[in-house]
Amino acid sequence: GVVVDQQVFQGLVKKYLPRIYTHMAAVEMNLDSVTTNWIMCLFATSLPIEVVLHIWDCIFTEGIKILFRAGLALLKMIEKQLLSTKSFE
Repeated sequence: GVVVDQQVFQGLVKKYLPRIYTHMAAVEMNLDSVTTNWIMCLFATSLPIEVVLHIWDCIFTEGIKILFRAGLALLKMIEKQLLSTKSFE
């Protein structure tokens, strides 16, 4: 379930967003604390409803891989902010 999806997502972040992955590990930020909500709620509590509905449409037509693509896109959008952060407390 969620644990497997989180492991898959972390692997994708490591592969496609290595700078973010390395930085988050360096500042001891666990990606699971963010992705659990994304995965369990399908972004419903994290994004505007218009975006959520579009993601859901894509999930219904293309499958669960869209969940991972959306998560990667979100991280890429905030990459500068993440990389400039020294602590996630």
